Amino acid sequence: MRRSIVISLLAGILCTVLAAGASAQAATDQESQLDSDSTTLSNEGSSDTGAAAVAQTIETMFGVTADQVTALRADNLGYGEIVILLSLAQTMTGGLTTDNINSVLAIRQGPPVVGWGKIARDMGLNLGTLVSGVVKVAERSQAILKAQSASGNGKGNGNSGGASSGAGAAGSNAGSGYRR
Repeated sequence: MRRSIVISLLAGILCTVLAAGASAQAATDQESQLDSDSTTLSNEGSSDTGAAAVAQTIETMFGVTADQVTALRADNLGYGEIVILLSLAQTMTGGLTTDNINSVLAIRQGPPVVGWGKIARDMGLNLGTLVSGVVKVAERSQAILKAQSASGNGKGNGNSGGASSGAGAAGSNAGSGYRR
């Protein structure tokens, strides 16, 4: 009888450990994917035309201004990081405000510096949602670039990306006064 109880307890512990390991691995995989997609988006914005397309997409999706995106770039954030930052800030009470953006940025920059994945988990958010947001900005930016290229003049109208506001009215509350 005791032996079967011990075996049952050990089996339960083993299952718990394996499940926790699988969950931790999934979180690590999502963090790696988020970092990779964020870097890809930032690289996409490395040329002048790419930067304009990515910035325009961010402005449209989050309802922020060009000056706000420029201020965040001046704070040494890549375009992917800006998307993550704005995505996190818009989930906070009050939506996408300067205070919420600065709060998330302060956590990120520390000390100690905190990874985007940990910030998202601490906020109770799914990393997959952040990955999807970064990918969506990249896809819409690429559509803008493709439309500009197809127009032959490299200028295009910027509306070909199909970017629609993902932030709604919350984006209109975001000011341009970022700290740092």
